[in-house]
Amino acid sequence: MRLIRFVKYVVVVAFAFFMMGIVASAYALDIYCTRTSSDTTGFVNYSGMEKWFPKKVRLDASKFSDKPNSTSMVAKLGLVNMTLLKNSKLIFQIDGKAGYRRTAVGKYQCDKNPNEIKLALSAQVSSPNTSLSTEGVGSDSSNANLASAYQNISDKKLCELAAKDGAWRQGEHIHLFIEEAKLRGFNCGVNTK
Repeated sequence: MRLIRFVKYVVVVAFAFFMMGIVASAYALDIYCTRTSSDTTGFVNYSGMEKWFPKKVRLDASKFSDKPNSTSMVAKLGLVNMTLLKNSKLIFQIDGKAGYRRTAVGKYQCDKNPNEIKLALSAQVSSPNTSLSTEGVGSDSSNANLASAYQNISDKKLCELAAKDGAWRQGEHIHLFIEEAKLRGFNCGVNTK
């Protein structure tokens, strides 16, 4: 009888952890990056470099934190230090170890910059019930949610996040900034013809 209760307990606990993982991943903000360099310095060959610096990476933005006295954000993943620059470029640097040759850095172009990540993460924290999907965009309820999530962003900053060089920006969560700009009646310099 004790064994059956123990097994039930284990199943319930495992299910609870599984569900927490699903809920946490629903609120995760991902950064998608593509490698822009292929320098094999310090690696045995190209394949060795690709194991450390894959062509495409997806990173959890919540792992990044502000770099002191900088507009950049930093994160650490095992032996790899990552720096996300304000121009959406990401630098991967492997920690050097005594006696080993230093490797080249991995350079990536990402779909988000530190400002976009900070705003999106702050919106998720301040409004955890806000939907981050495109489903229902244009409906009154989703527009109200967008407005409440981004109401503290200045008009100028909102347009910087939504548009660049006369066109709407592209990216998984950029549509939220675009929708908010449109709700405020801005075209942010985008030619609508």
